[in-house]
Amino acid sequence: MAKGNCEFKGTGGQYFGTVFIHLYLLGIITFGIYSAWAWVRLLKLKASHTLINGKEVSFQGTGGQLFGLIVVQGLLTLVTFGIYGPWAFCKYFDWRAGNTMVGGKPSQFNGSGGSLFLFYLIHLLLLPMITLGLYYFWGIYRFYAWKEEHTRYGGEETSFGGSFGAFLKISIITWILNTVTLNLYAPWAWCMFCKWQIEGLAVGDGATVEHFPPVKTNVFVVIILIIVGIFCLAAIVFVAKNAAERGWKQQQFARLKQLHTQTLRKRKSPGILKRQQARKPRFLKPKFKAAVQGGSGEKHLVLRSDAREKLQVAVVMYDDVVKKTETRIKKKPGDADAHYDRAWLYGAHLELEKAIEEYTQAIHLKKEFADAYYNRGLVYSAKGMYKEAIQDFSAAIKLNPKAVDAYCNRGNAYFFMGKTDLALADFGRALKVSPADGDVLYNRALVYDATGNRAKAKKDLRRAMALGQPLAGNKLHELENASSGTGTGWKMDLKGVSIPSGPVGGMIHGDPVTIDKAIFEHGILTLRDGKDFFPDHAFMIFLFLKKGEIPENRIFEYATESGFGSPHIHMKWKETGKDLPETKIWMRGYAMFLQFGKRKGQELPGKIYLCIPDEMKSFIAGSFTAQIKK
Repeated sequence: MAKGNCEFKGTGGQYFGTVFIHLYLLGIITFGIYSAWAWVRLLKLKASHTLINGKEVSFQGTGGQLFGLIVVQGLLTLVTFGIYGPWAFCKYFDWRAGNTMVGGKPSQFNGSGGSLFLFYLIHLLLLPMITLGLYYFWGIYRFYAWKEEHTRYGGEETSFGGSFGAFLKISIITWILNTVTLNLYAPWAWCMFCKWQIEGLAVGDGATVEHFPPVKTNVFVVIILIIVGIFCLAAIVFVAKNAAERGWKQQQFARLKQLHTQTLRKRKSPGILKRQQARKPRFLKPKFKAAVQGGSGEKHLVLRSDAREKLQVAVVMYDDVVKKTETRIKKKPGDADAHYDRAWLYGAHLELEKAIEEYTQAIHLKKEFADAYYNRGLVYSAKGMYKEAIQDFSAAIKLNPKAVDAYCNRGNAYFFMGKTDLALADFGRALKVSPADGDVLYNRALVYDATGNRAKAKKDLRRAMALGQPLAGNKLHELENASSGTGTGWKMDLKGVSIPSGPVGGMIHGDPVTIDKAIFEHGILTLRDGKDFFPDHAFMIFLFLKKGEIPENRIFEYATESGFGSPHIHMKWKETGKDLPETKIWMRGYAMFLQFGKRKGQELPGKIYLCIPDEMKSFIAGSFTAQIKK
């Protein structure tokens, strides 16, 4: 079997500065104009790391030449609506080959735009379309092979034998790693492709060089891909047709469900009280918990009848379902469950007065109907009739002394009426029944805050956060900042900021954090927490130092107006239930004081205050010892 006789020795670290400074940074700030010069730098660097048939390679093209080529060929491609594209590619390949010197001799490209146009139609357009994209990777691979087979490096015969399997593996690996590293892996990805391309070449005219056969497409494989593509298309059409048939009903159900939850809030709705700075209860709006099914301990809205599940499914056909409940009532006027079901439907349709009438009728027919009292209390609360709501919640509690949600919502109603002592008492009763209820703790914290008892408010918020209450972290952050003064809370003005001597801590995207690992590598300071490969929270600070430079005894201080040349800040955090962190980047607009001490072996001490202008008011402050990695 033939073997390549070329070699590539470049590594990602050697290309890091060229890619990120010249190609990315300077390319962006010059609106892409400098990109031609950046690509020439990359091509020259690639040539310096390449040996072709044992001969050294150099690249003599200039950025000005490439820029002119891009402008002219780009315009021709644009005015021909892309038809000229294959000829433009061939012009570029010809320029690149003519400037690639192998052993002092220029290379040659003998491909034509016409042949590439036909190749493009078949391998990059037609076959990917009829195989639903399955052929696309093979088409790109064939494009690389076509380019190499029409190039004569150093004027000598050239063949290409890089494997498709290796190409596919590299494509998948680099796509994944570039995605999770926000393109930081790009220099290493570039080197992987260069190594695959160069080491797949056999170059030379002598008898000692064993050349690869031309790369061809396996017709049998194409037929299989077409069959698979047709099967997938048929499956998509079938699924889409069924989805369209169900679409209207699902949309109607979703609409009514949304309207319903706006009136009768479910237990796990995000938050119970709207967070505001005003302490007067009348400025706070409730988000109520929903009804407790009698005796079951479940916390969700219910329809009390054998037809309950059918009614929940059939709520999309609102008028028909109401008529069915009316028929039930006509047949059996004393059916309390039928009136309850109709009240529930009226509530879902925001007909609150009718809902109250039906719940009242259900209670009249069934005196100890705890769910009807509770749901009517919710409707009264939604209408701002807190006195009536309290009466109904009290009746529900009398019938079910362990009704946590009734205590909670009665506490809410007391709060809105300004009776904070009674509200606190009800939240306390609810916690005796259910000590691990994060929503109740969050509500009680708001009452404590409204009455000026911030210490107790913070204590409840920390417990609520530990139980997963989604709004507790933001509220705790708000209270911490309000009490931090000129200390280490969120403060965009560096004046008066004191940095604690303890470990780095703060808030990242609304979550309190304590940094447990600091790493300095390739000019990047990473402060993170979490035990997994990916951090739970982290700040990565790109300092743009010289290669191998360690910033001992240096201070980096940047105010919000800092611009070009400022470190780039990457903030990372994991959303609930996700394994990969989200990332947001700042190149300016932040406030940072970063001081490094004297290096001690592979350790670099320092202290930091960093404040980010995000809506969650993220910041960190404290001292660290970073591990130096090469």
